Amino acid sequence: MRSRRGDINLTIKPLFAVFMVIFVVFITFEMVKTRANVLEQREHFDYYGLSTDFLKALLTSRCFSAEYNVKGMDRQGISAGYLSARKLMIADRHLREPECVENYRFMYTLEVDDSVNGRVWRIFMDKKPEWASRVVSVSVPVAIDYDTLTINPGRAILHAYIGNTGRFYGAIKEICNSHSEATFRLSNRRRVSYNNTENEFCYGSSCVYPDFNCRVNSFSLNKGSSLVYLKYNGNLTVSS
Repeated sequence: MRSRRGDINLTIKPLFAVFMVIFVVFITFEMVKTRANVLEQREHFDYYGLSTDFLKALLTSRCFSAEYNVKGMDRQGISAGYLSARKLMIADRHLREPECVENYRFMYTLEVDDSVNGRVWRIFMDKKPEWASRVVSVSVPVAIDYDTLTINPGRAILHAYIGNTGRFYGAIKEICNSHSEATFRLSNRRRVSYNNTENEFCYGSSCVYPDFNCRVNSFSLNKGSSLVYLKYNGNLTVSS
């Protein structure tokens, strides 16, 4: 009896040890997964806040804000959503980045919809880019002034495109403004390039016209993962 009981104990102990190892691994995995989810949610809310602030800055900028003087209106209270149809028309669907407000964290589409006549303006990017891993959209109500005594209600929507290529684009803008240098880990599935002559920033064959505040030399970066060097020395040079 003692021998059999001893054999059982010898069998149970290794099984218990294996169970404890599996349990500890499972708990560790769940803790890491939970932390990753928390960080992802925190990043999402960070981008939501950044997108909201950036949308307000765009709408109050000289690029889109209407100049007006209407008796009885509180200019301070409504200026963030009082837009000029003429200025929207100038910027509409040209794939050109507005020059009024800087943003280093993402690329975007500004969409303005007229609720009365159905007119839609799309500014800067015309659609979600292939490289975007996530889209954060925020919106606010606006008034659209047609300079003809007609003011229609509408809505402004900012679609912020989050991804490695967008952050790289922002890094170029930041180095342009700070006149400094930096390295960037670029991971892209298509060639990323900039044509200085045409002012075209391209991901594969999809291009936009950026608003860089310095002269950026032309570059072409092959698809894949690479460490990219950005250096300002009168002009901004990008190399890998």
